[in-house]
Amino acid sequence: MASSSNTVFIAGGSGFLGSTLNEYLTNTGYSVEILPRDIYQKNPEKLAEIINASYAVINLAGASISKRWTKKYKAELKYSRIQSTQTIVAAIEMAEIKPKVLLSASATGIYSESDESHHESSNSFADDFLGQLAQEWENEALKASKHTKVRIIRLGVILGKNGGMVKKLKPLFKWMLGGRMGSGKQAFAYVHTEDVCRACVHILKSESDQKLYNIVAPELTDNKTFTKTFAKACNRKALFIIPSFALKLFLGEGSIIILSGQKVVPAALQKEGFTFRYPDISSVLANICK
Repeated sequence: MASSSNTVFIAGGSGFLGSTLNEYLTNTGYSVEILPRDIYQKNPEKLAEIINASYAVINLAGASISKRWTKKYKAELKYSRIQSTQTIVAAIEMAEIKPKVLLSASATGIYSESDESHHESSNSFADDFLGQLAQEWENEALKASKHTKVRIIRLGVILGKNGGMVKKLKPLFKWMLGGRMGSGKQAFAYVHTEDVCRACVHILKSESDQKLYNIVAPELTDNKTFTKTFAKACNRKALFIIPSFALKLFLGEGSIIILSGQKVVPAALQKEGFTFRYPDISSVLANICK
């Protein structure tokens, strides 16, 4: 099966980011196809036929991290990312005409908590479950470098109108039940969905040798500022404080994604001249909540 030179295949295309990126790429002029899960997880031979001669494969596959991390679900978090990536890499190797680019997702959770901001060159990684998973995920994707151009996108919390964190939190803030989580001092690495899509197109087109990209808004913030700004954008007040013990009780180990945070800057994108349409938390939330 031969694909056209502007065809982009997305693994994990039915989720919040995948569906948004699908629409954006289509409007930008790409021919976008969503890969079936049973193909990109388990059938490298069939996948090789599908992606042959395509422009790019975008790997967003992975179970949601926002559920409670039981032992069974942690295994699913790992399997859904590692198995899919291994299958995609194997398919690229098998393809007669390799895709030009593999754009593979990762997370800013790979970085350790630090007073210093993390650039892409940082090798100070978290030693918790999420940090170790992100490292393994990236290492599997980079194995395709022998066959195609691999680009890793380390994503912050993606904020948009129709899904993700905003969809879950907005009703709480509308009812004035929202507020800071834990101490509120933890760093909050975030980015608007539109800027994620724009950054992905930039990276797909870039002739740079840069392999790693932090996709986060350039202005740093913390959880307390995020919740206050969110409430203001909803014309409400952030009256409540959600204590750490409550989050740990309900989310278990998964509470780490809320109670810890990393200071991350998009150094590679900025060096290449990329400009963010929503560079700070106020502009992000003003657009989303209007």
